[in-house]
Amino acid sequence: MPDRISFRLTVILAIIVIASTSVAVERGQMLSNATDYEQHQWVMEPENLIADCAPPGEWSCTVCELGDQVGLPYCWGGDVTLDEFDDDLANDYAAGSAASGYFPDCTTGVDCSGYVSRLWELPWHYSTSTIPDISDAIDSTNMYPGDVYNAAGSHVIMWVGKDESGEAVITESGYLCMGVCQAVVGWGHFTGYTPRRAPTSYVETATVGTCEGTVDDPIFIENLPFRDWRNTNEATGDVFDFYSEAPDVDESGPEYIYEIELTEVGTLTAHVLDAPGADIDLHLLASLDADDCLARANIDLEHEIEEAGTYYIVADSFVGTDTTVYSGAYALDVSFEADGEDAGPDADTDSDSDTDDDQDDPDVTKSDGCDCNIGSRAGSVSILGILF
Repeated sequence: MPDRISFRLTVILAIIVIASTSVAVERGQMLSNATDYEQHQWVMEPENLIADCAPPGEWSCTVCELGDQVGLPYCWGGDVTLDEFDDDLANDYAAGSAASGYFPDCTTGVDCSGYVSRLWELPWHYSTSTIPDISDAIDSTNMYPGDVYNAAGSHVIMWVGKDESGEAVITESGYLCMGVCQAVVGWGHFTGYTPRRAPTSYVETATVGTCEGTVDDPIFIENLPFRDWRNTNEATGDVFDFYSEAPDVDESGPEYIYEIELTEVGTLTAHVLDAPGADIDLHLLASLDADDCLARANIDLEHEIEEAGTYYIVADSFVGTDTTVYSGAYALDVSFEADGEDAGPDADTDSDSDTDDDQDDPDVTKSDGCDCNIGSRAGSVSILGILF
């Protein structure tokens, strides 16, 4: 069996450089990397259930069934690429290894931190104890997909988004599925973990200019579909507090205002994904007046545009009955379908918004300038608010 040297050992000279580096991988690429690991198909052969370099009784499998498999197995200390994993299997390495011993010469797969290191495209394997050296601790309300919950010396989990019930969608290599998978967990799952910023810019918008997203200086949506990442904690505007579509809902937190010029009739849709503990709601205005609100939504906004013209989308921070301001990070997607494009005979053109109630509990979860044009082992989870 050929020896394999862990990739973290091949770049020792880079240590001096990486100490304060910022990785040039965008968030969309991180999540694309995760999908590749989650959906990687392979076959467990009898040879892959034997770790012949491990002392008797010290190795145990994590994926223990022969046949077709999806998603890499958990392997303590592992940090392989997908190509390395396939090569290792072909060379009769054991697929996976429980956290009972480190056997890199005859086992293959990824552990929790090796997995995150690969998703972040780091030059070598950072452990849960050294991830804090290259990432910043943040409040959960400032998290974007691709950030992680880290428990030093224990486990690390990447946050991906929320499902339809508002629970957390994560990707990890761990014991939930004995390997790499996407899963839904309750927010209490992160007790004892520290939210940490991925070592990259927190926005990936193609932002140009210096628009502030205020009444006097709205962010212009030039091209569709449109994506933007921002944080209302950084917003300078706080003009709109209550909207005519929901006059009893307090939206007196900070907001960002987007302007869009529509030259034909059709269906405008907008989706928001807000960070854990944040509650950013969407409002469609026919003018810069909260009493001219056409539709609002907590997550998914859809409205039939009956007249060409200028419209405004406001991403506003909800305020609870206890005066808690649920400002924070969010990702916004906007699209438009002109009438007759592909709506279909049963298309509903009269639905303005979702019906989810606003939250008073921050434990139920839900970027810079003008002309912003962004760009499981057994399946994936439906994530509200954003598509990567």
